Amino acid sequence: MRGVMDRIPQKQVGIIMMGSGEAEKISDVINIFGEEIKVHVRGIVDGYTYEYIRENLWPKDNEPFIVSKIKNNQNIMVSEEKAKKLVNLKIQELADAGIHHVLIFCTGHFDKATAKGCIIIPENVICGILTGLGLSSVGVIVPEEGQIPDSLKQYGAFNPIIRAASPYKDMADLRKTAEKFREEAVELILTDCMGFTEAMGESVRKASGKNVLVPRVLIPAMMKHLI
Repeated sequence: MRGVMDRIPQKQVGIIMMGSGEAEKISDVINIFGEEIKVHVRGIVDGYTYEYIRENLWPKDNEPFIVSKIKNNQNIMVSEEKAKKLVNLKIQELADAGIHHVLIFCTGHFDKATAKGCIIIPENVICGILTGLGLSSVGVIVPEEGQIPDSLKQYGAFNPIIRAASPYKDMADLRKTAEKFREEAVELILTDCMGFTEAMGESVRKASGKNVLVPRVLIPAMMKHLI
């Protein structure tokens, strides 16, 4: 039996991170896929220095942006439009390597990929779930204050109350932000960044007294079952 199983091609998934492609930073996510699925991690800024990112990829004026980290735990911002182009390059790179199941590890806005395969865009999944639940009001936590205007448009159909607290900074700030939702009439809180871990989601739940949707946990689990 073992010999037969050894001949079965292992399923493969690509994960495209918004910062550096560091597998150790998402070991919890890789564990969700289990041993039967090989995970390949790529970062849209792999090979770029902080100085290059600051000069060429940083958002300008009021354009939408994504926050992440690179090696040495440096926080970065990337213009959403530039991130889209870099993501498409990584999708093609993975496709060229024979990997056609890809998770874009970001809850921001991305266009439908032209590459063939199962390309998961978390924003589409999240909005589908919120719609399916029939929620009248949703609380949302985004990493940075500057992301709130764009998120108000993104989740406008769900009467959102949006506050900022970064998953990459002080956790005491996240708890304080979550506590502010305790008296709000929101039915659920969305941690709107793949940087928010399951433990952070539990912290938000305890501080707010609300149910919490953590895309970092839900979406990889859904993808595993899809493939």
